Amino acid sequence: MSFQVPPHGHVALIGSSGAGKSTVFALAERFYDPDAGRVLFDGRDVRAVSRAEHRSRIGLVEQHSPVLYGPLRENCCTRRPTRARTSWPG
Repeated sequence: MSFQVPPHGHVALIGSSGAGKSTVFALAERFYDPDAGRVLFDGRDVRAVSRAEHRSRIGLVEQHSPVLYGPLRENCCTRRPTRARTSWPG
């Protein structure tokens, strides 16, 4: 498979169950690395960049959004976690 996304572009992965949508996203996010071939981001192999740096450039909007732990306000105002917070409030 090969495709390109222009800078600031959007991609929608659509297909039947088992078509590979989750696999494409898992490879793009580096949940695992490919057995063959390569995944490039801005022309660079994603394995040459830290996972944290690479993942900070990718966003996901799921069709079915899961409910997060915590109050409604916190779920609606999600943001990038700070380093100081290491656990969820109980």
